[in-house]
Amino acid sequence: MRSPAFWYQPVGLPAIMLTPLAHIYGALEAVRRRTTVSQHADIPVICVGNLTAGGAGKTPTVRALAKLLHGAGFAPAVLSRGYGGNNTTTMRVDPTNHRAIDTGDEPLMLAQDLPVYVARDRRDALNCAIADGMQLAIKDDGFQNPTLAHNYNLIVVDAKLGLGNGLLLPAGPLRQPLTASAPRIDAVLVIGGSSNATRRIITDRLGIDPTRIFTGDLVPVAPVPTRVLAYCGIGQPAKFFDTLRDTGFALADTVAFADHHLFTDAEAAQLIETAKRLNAKLMTTEKDLTRLRGAPAGSPLAALSDASACLPVELVLDNAAGLIEDVLEKLNQPPH
Repeated sequence: MRSPAFWYQPVGLPAIMLTPLAHIYGALEAVRRRTTVSQHADIPVICVGNLTAGGAGKTPTVRALAKLLHGAGFAPAVLSRGYGGNNTTTMRVDPTNHRAIDTGDEPLMLAQDLPVYVARDRRDALNCAIADGMQLAIKDDGFQNPTLAHNYNLIVVDAKLGLGNGLLLPAGPLRQPLTASAPRIDAVLVIGGSSNATRRIITDRLGIDPTRIFTGDLVPVAPVPTRVLAYCGIGQPAKFFDTLRDTGFALADTVAFADHHLFTDAEAAQLIETAKRLNAKLMTTEKDLTRLRGAPAGSPLAALSDASACLPVELVLDNAAGLIEDVLEKLNQPPH
């Protein structure tokens, strides 16, 4: 689903009407948290998570953090639930043989550069990684899941969206009460600029020391700008469209789908036809193009994959040395 606009507006009628459901969600979340015994792993586990539903930049952060850890002499494995894939077993993702429909788009994308293990229960993915000799794991998402203890929790926050209206799902974007999240946070990464308002929210509402707040930007690795029909199925499609505009692309039109959307042949044919009518090239995200790859030869989906360019983004940290120093300092401390 796409994040509702009212989540990031002052509390109004839609949020108020959904507040009873938010209370129920909060009660169920609390029961799970208080009754689950966390497994303490035999290797250090770093969790890259967020406090809200929707895209905040976790996957580029996982990739950037893995690169920093490689530079420090570690070879991390990534643990994923494989959201969006139909696989029900525990496996290491093979980018040459698997498709996004098997593994989910983000694990398949990360597996181009990193060892990625997918399982519905990340404890199974962890055990598989340990059996393969991995000595450090990065957990992609799952901060609120209490089944596995973490040595380090890095929370990613979108600078523009912040924490929204501060309410729990579905009245707001929060996945857990801030009072439950705050004590377990080791550091916060604000992506998209050092918004003073967002930093103030983090320090005031989470009690996070300013020295534990890091900043960075998603920088496009862009092809030559041109006139495009932009389409995507991600949590915050407007961010992708704005990035294209900021990079110099002329947007003939935009088409947004739900996050992790599995495109149909009919949708693919429509996008191709529209691009021709508008005399525009097709442009999408790296994650969306990953979902299209491996489509049956001769199908409209394969044609869309061949006709589409993507806009990869790279996370550039303002203080990469400070972040990796903080992570390494806490890796050998007891998990929480």
